[in-house]
Amino acid sequence: MSFLLRIVLLLVGLVGSYVGSLSFNENNGVDFAIGGMGLLVAVVCFFFLAKGLWRILGCLTTFIIVAVIVGVIFYFVSGSDLLNKFLNKGNEPPATTVQPAALPVQGQPPQSAANGMISRAAPMIQALGGATPQQAQPVPQAQPMPQQQPVIKGPVNSIASGDRFRIGNQWIRLFGVAAPDINQTCTDDHGRAFNCGYTVARKLKDLLGSDEVTCTVMTVSAQGAVSARCSIDRYDLGAVLVEAGWAVALRDVSPVYIPYEDTARQKQSGLWAGQFYMPWEWAAQQRQMAEERQNVKIPDPPPVPKKKGKSIFDVF
Repeated sequence: MSFLLRIVLLLVGLVGSYVGSLSFNENNGVDFAIGGMGLLVAVVCFFFLAKGLWRILGCLTTFIIVAVIVGVIFYFVSGSDLLNKFLNKGNEPPATTVQPAALPVQGQPPQSAANGMISRAAPMIQALGGATPQQAQPVPQAQPMPQQQPVIKGPVNSIASGDRFRIGNQWIRLFGVAAPDINQTCTDDHGRAFNCGYTVARKLKDLLGSDEVTCTVMTVSAQGAVSARCSIDRYDLGAVLVEAGWAVALRDVSPVYIPYEDTARQKQSGLWAGQFYMPWEWAAQQRQMAEERQNVKIPDPPPVPKKKGKSIFDVF
């Protein structure tokens, strides 16, 4: 008996969705009401068919799923075009009247729009005492000037390392060279460790003094970091530091400072007198050590044993 009832519910639901969707194809209110009743009957029939799903998902969820199923049947099975009607309502293109194109007069050559503008503007230019467009001489176009690189000038008011300092509010890194980080350590010619990063920063401070520094900006990163070639009078700061052995040339960035580094190597000046890591190698090691420290897990201390409560036997 229950199987027959489910068959009847299925048939009634299919018929209701089909009749309802067909009724929605009409444009009067009575058909819309009949279509709505048919779709409602279909939703109720399918809802009772999904009684097992109702117990699992709940009443509201099952009702929504059944409504979606009826909507799919409404749109695809019955061939209803209601969705397109609502989407295209009011979007009909306005009727346009096609104007006949102007035909050229026989025997007269067609003129372009530019020639027509010239012929209309010629009397006005002659009235002002100027030459007509046919008489006007072509004006030579100015050649584009090469884009000049911005320049930053001023005394250095702060030093972060041997190749990074600040002029005003702008931090600048020397272009094409690299100096040790302020915390980097090296060894001298006797194998003794020393803070070479701080030493190079002091060398730069002594070199700059209170003189005005002129920096030509070479690159600006997406984060706003500026690298520039800086000089005091005619002395390039990068060349001075590299030749003294307190900085190295970035060979992939610029070949300008490579001869100065070769000279410092031969003379074993500055950092080349002992042992040191390249600044980028030192920075990579520091990052790796920081990651390793973060990954180290410190075991929790063992819990403190709780004190036992005293009993009457502890008195004896």
